[in-house]
Amino acid sequence: MLTLWGINALLLALLAPRWWQGVVAGALIAGVAWVLGAARTEVVIPPVANVSSSPISSHAGNPSDLPVLVQAIVPAWRNNVQLARTQTQEAIDKLTQRFVGIHQRLGGAVSLAEGGKNGDVLQVIQNAAQQLGGIADALEQVLTTRDALLRKIETLSQHNEDIRQLGLQVEQIAGRTGVTDLFSDQASWTELAARSAETGRQIVNKTKVVQQQIQATHLSANQLDADAGRMVDDSRMVIDSVIADFRQSADKLSGTVGQLEEENREVDQEVCDILVNLQFQDRISQILDHVQLDMVKLTGLVQSAGPLPPSAAWLADLEKTYTTQEQRQVHAGQQADKSLQSQVDFF
Repeated sequence: MLTLWGINALLLALLAPRWWQGVVAGALIAGVAWVLGAARTEVVIPPVANVSSSPISSHAGNPSDLPVLVQAIVPAWRNNVQLARTQTQEAIDKLTQRFVGIHQRLGGAVSLAEGGKNGDVLQVIQNAAQQLGGIADALEQVLTTRDALLRKIETLSQHNEDIRQLGLQVEQIAGRTGVTDLFSDQASWTELAARSAETGRQIVNKTKVVQQQIQATHLSANQLDADAGRMVDDSRMVIDSVIADFRQSADKLSGTVGQLEEENREVDQEVCDILVNLQFQDRISQILDHVQLDMVKLTGLVQSAGPLPPSAAWLADLEKTYTTQEQRQVHAGQQADKSLQSQVDFF
């Protein structure tokens, strides 16, 4: 009831034909409330007409919540995106090294066959080298897709920095509000609320742009996944064919059979290692999907003008969505473990 009296007093002060009449009426009502032993009521700022239509205007009364939350979660987004970029680059580099190793082993087998007396073995090795050239071309296409994906991730990182700067602007506006009494200048409140709302709208718009960029990056990652899958199948067929030819030709050799079989085993192990390394696109897709869903969550919360949770609770919920140990490590501010996996994992 006392809160209602305080609101009525404020409305009288604002709506009276002459401001001093409203002040007198408000003072009388406040005096009655004081006599009755009411506690001091909280100052209520009248809504601004041209701001209330915006979803961000509900945060104008407390503009510091949004920048605090944004500055807390943007580093987590940035770390996850950087993790995706690093894993992409490292995985492709390892794949390249593996194929170079296969090529060198086949080259050594060529030299070994040239020292023998059976020309058929040399022909088999040369055919294998030509088939490996086709694999190298496919790898070049994957590298091109990788470069395009990295460029999108670079753009995404810049958008995240823009969001952080906008959050700082909102925080600066919040710092200027201070503690205002019942009769503060409404024009100042209107200006601050309008600036806060405009910056909030910019954050929402920038978040939408980042979300679109995430979707484009996600599509590129899926395309890279498909290309890598085809390359794995083609590589397996080529390597199996090469191994089969090696084994057939090895029976015709005398002194070099054991060495060629060892090369076959090494090539097969290289292919297994390639299959392990090609899991990177699955991990990247999951990391980017987690960041995208968290951005959608923030955008929906801001647009619905709902209460903002504490940044610690938000980050804890984000951490629960992680599926890789590297994500948990970078979330905790640690260096991601770069140790190689020894077997194929299915997520």
